[in-house]
Amino acid sequence: MKCRIFLLVTAISVFAALAIPVRLVAQEEKTNHRHHGDFTKIDAPGGTFTQARGGNPRGDVVGNYGDSSGVHGFLFHKGTFTIIDVPGAPTFTEASGINTQGDIVGFYSDANFKEHGFLLRKGTFTNIDVPGSSGMDATGINARGDIVGTYTDLAGVHGFLLREDKFTHIDAPGATQTNVFGINERGDIVGSYFDANFKQHGFLLHKGTVTNIDVPGSTATQAFGINPQGDIVGLYNATPFPRGPVQGFLLHKGTFTTIDVQPPPFITEATGVDERGDIVGFYGDSSGVHGFLLIPCDQDHTGAEACKDVK
Repeated sequence: MKCRIFLLVTAISVFAALAIPVRLVAQEEKTNHRHHGDFTKIDAPGGTFTQARGGNPRGDVVGNYGDSSGVHGFLFHKGTFTIIDVPGAPTFTEASGINTQGDIVGFYSDANFKEHGFLLRKGTFTNIDVPGSSGMDATGINARGDIVGTYTDLAGVHGFLLREDKFTHIDAPGATQTNVFGINERGDIVGSYFDANFKQHGFLLHKGTVTNIDVPGSTATQAFGINPQGDIVGLYNATPFPRGPVQGFLLHKGTFTTIDVQPPPFITEATGVDERGDIVGFYGDSSGVHGFLLIPCDQDHTGAEACKDVK
């Protein structure tokens, strides 16, 4: 982590809050209190698609969007987009995660199409490269500054944890490929892996123990984000991809809840959840792919506009 270069940004003001109903369906027969909430559609100005990837309790949302010049990262805060392009990345930057302090992690492709992770802190970019890797993505960061992600080497695809400048390699037991996406303040890590039968499972890594996360009835599950309370979000396939719909989920106190902004066959992916329980992600509809911020109705959000009539 020695390369430091300065941030080049452009700020664009945009109003993107729309009242749109979102369908959340409990996967188990348990009472679930997150059936309603405030929903914000996020579209980058001039973008052909927008994907929200992470958020924090201050209402900051990060992600990526595409236009005629390539794919760019972004920070969305109080109606304003800030473009994030790593200098030296000609066509691809993605901002994947943000912590409470506003530190941002992501990855970019250099002029030779090799992917590198990055940390953006107080206007300065720092490269993140696992020694010996041929490419890597940094996808999550917690308040302690611990960073997680995925890298590739001659042996395959693995997860990593970067803590105090030390890399720890993460491989789920029996996995042929491991991807790591999120970490919370307790150090719990979530991701996905392929087993020997090429089935994809989500997982939680807690104090050295890996627990599978499989949405009931799904053929594939990926876990993308986890908050300090242990709420987990991600996606699942109800039938084999690409034939089956991709749907988001929230796992809260043992109950899976499906998150569908639009009904299948349109996709919904829930990619991040913060300590307030606010969920970010993206979805498809007939007009394209859009980011979203969902503030659920629960004891922490009773003042939200869409929650006033929810008991």
